[in-house]
Amino acid sequence: MQHRGGVEIETLAVERPEALVKVALDPGEGITPAVARRIVDEAGFLPGDHESVGVVLQKLWRVFTDADATLVEVNPLVKTGDGRIIALDGKITLDGNAGFRHPEWEAYDEDTGDVDLERQARELDLNYVKLDGTVGVIGNGAGLVMSTLDVVAAAGADLPGSPRPANFLDIGGGASAAVMANGLRIIMGDPR
Repeated sequence: MQHRGGVEIETLAVERPEALVKVALDPGEGITPAVARRIVDEAGFLPGDHESVGVVLQKLWRVFTDADATLVEVNPLVKTGDGRIIALDGKITLDGNAGFRHPEWEAYDEDTGDVDLERQARELDLNYVKLDGTVGVIGNGAGLVMSTLDVVAAAGADLPGSPRPANFLDIGGGASAAVMANGLRIIMGDPR
């Protein structure tokens, strides 16, 4: 099986569903070593990587359950030159209804600085993270936004003042006029 990066999973599911591997889980058991082996087997990872990828999958399950997440996404999962498997970047969406179990979340919000913009974005079902740069970024899909952030940062290194991304804003899969207007309103709410 050929592994693909930089592709929106929703698009791949429609255009090439045979490229996806789906494994049903018992939520009470989660990703056990046996389930992890089944996933890596069916996904076509190289036999030498099965154990390392399986460990990553089990850790992702623990993050998902311990953090009361609704989404834990890794993009990309990489194999380093020395053969290690690493979740290089990712995204976690926490279940706001579980906040009563996590009083530390409130302190995190307070520490981020621009709590109001982040909260407004969440209420509009937008994924927004304030960064410390000066270039606003809107994208349709987390992978595209992350790639754009990398491009802006790399290009900015060669420009006067070294401009960097000011935010991460993923408007999701449905870029309607209303969704785009909400995204622009959030970005324009940041004076930088």
